[in-house]
This record gives sequence, structure tokens and C-alpha cells, in this order.
Amino acid sequence: MNILTSMVLIAGIWANYQILHRRVEVPLRRLIEVGKAWETGQMEARLAYSAPDEIGRLSKILNAMAGEVRKRQECIEVRNEQLENLISALSHDLRTPLIASRMTLDGMLKGAFGPVSDTCKEVFQDYRQSNEDLLKLVEALLNISRYEAGYSDRLNYEPLDWEKIFVKTITQIKTTSTSEFTFNYKIPQSLPTVYADELEIQRVIQNLLDNAVRASEPDKEIFLEVATLGENEVQVFVCDQGSGIAPQNKEQLFHRFVQGQGRCGRSGLGLYLCRQIIEAHGGNIGVESSLGEGSTFWFTLPVAPDKTNFQDEQI
Repeated sequence: MNILTSMVLIAGIWANYQILHRRVEVPLRRLIEVGKAWETGQMEARLAYSAPDEIGRLSKILNAMAGEVRKRQECIEVRNEQLENLISALSHDLRTPLIASRMTLDGMLKGAFGPVSDTCKEVFQDYRQSNEDLLKLVEALLNISRYEAGYSDRLNYEPLDWEKIFVKTITQIKTTSTSEFTFNYKIPQSLPTVYADELEIQRVIQNLLDNAVRASEPDKEIFLEVATLGENEVQVFVCDQGSGIAPQNKEQLFHRFVQGQGRCGRSGLGLYLCRQIIEAHGGNIGVESSLGEGSTFWFTLPVAPDKTNFQDEQI
């Protein structure tokens, strides 16, 4: 009898364990898995448990909440897409009249429509600068729209001439800047060949140089350098001696409409566009900075060891 009682007791314990395992442990494990999926934004995941107990009721509530969140996500995505399309269309339509206005103002400043007094010339120059700033904003929005629409598939890859890029961008910055700065650059002789869209990479460097100029005091040095990074990348640096960037602001600099302290005066789209261009080339972009010690913006680009193989991969 004692043996029989013990066997029945053990069998009862084992049966209770199996019930608890099936109705508690297994659903909780599934809940953890689905919760991790929700954490990564996969709100379509659902809890497949419908028993009439507390865990079943909890699963029903959580599934309903996830469904509501997913609906709101879809509404936000549709609204964002509509907003992007609107911005792209408006930017495209605004560009033509802005260019026409710039040409007209240039003609007026040169006296093409008759003599212009000094007072009127100052007013026209202010209009011309405002028109130029607005045109740059429109072009930045158009370029961002292109990359977000998959423009990276149409990049024109060619071997980069770093000295040509540096000299050209420095010359353009000197032409447009109203203050004097010292520009220096360093390009090692043994630098590996990098294939990328030269105009787009030049756009990135020019944007970073423009930021460095606006953050620096006159007569300060701005330094550019390109160097080998490991075996498969090169890294480009743009260093200034400005006021620096607070640690809490660095992470947000490459997002839309964000400006660093001491780098105001623009729309906050330039660094976001730089990020789009560099990531489209398979690289990364970032900044190292401390308040009062200047900033070093950098980006990386992958090295293509063989031009023929690289072009075949792009095709």
C-alpha cells in the first residue's frame, strides 16, 4: 500500500507539473518572445494563446494593444510618406522661380536694367542672399528626397582624386566666406584607391567645411585629412578649432532639422544629407568633439580592391 500510494503521489505531482508547464511556462516563454519582437518594432507578432484563464485574458488584451499600435504606425507611415511627397513636389516647383529670381537680381546688380543707386544695390544684395539661402534649402530637400527614394542605385562610381576634391572645395569656401581662414590638408602617398561618386563626396566635404568655417573664429586653421583605416576603408577628417559640441548634442547632429550649438544659421539639413550620401556609399559618418576644444567630423568609405570587380558588383 505504501508503494502504491507513493506511485500515485508521484504520478499526481508529474501530472500537475505537466499542466503547469503547458499552461504557465510555455505561454510565458511565448510572451517573452513576442515582447522582444514588439520591442524591435515588429508589432504584427501575436500571442497564440486563447485559454480561458488569466494568461489567456492577458494575451487577448496585449494582442489588442499591439493591433492598435500597429494601426497607428501604419497611419503615421502613410502620413509621413504623404508629407515627403509634398515636400519633394514643393521643392521641385520652387526651384525654377528661385533660379529665375537669382538671375534677375544678378542682372539688376550689374546694371543690366539701368543704373542702380548704392542704397538700392544694398537692398538687392540682401534679396540676393535671402534668395540664395532659400535656394540652398530647396536643393537640400530635393537631394534628401532623391536619396530616400533610392537614388543610391544611380551613383556614378569612379576613382576619387582627393587632392582635386580638397582643392576645389577649399577654393569654393574661400570664395563665399567673408572671413579669412587657414586651410591645410594631408593626403598620404600610399592611399588605396576608392571608387565613389566624386560630386557627392565633394558635396559632403564642402558641407563639413562650411560647418567648420561657421563654427570657427577668423584666422583659425581648418584641417582636412584622408587616411587608411584598416584594410578595407579610408577615413576622412575635417577638423576645426571652434567652440565644440556638447556630448548630449552629438548623437542628434545627423538627424533632420538639428543644429549644433554655435553652428546656427542654416536649416539643419546639411549633416543629415551628408549621412544619406555616406551611407549610400556603404560608409559611416560621425563627430568627435568637446566643448571649448573644437570638433573633428569624419566619415569612412569602403575600398574597392579591383575596379572591374567593383563595377560588376554595382551592375
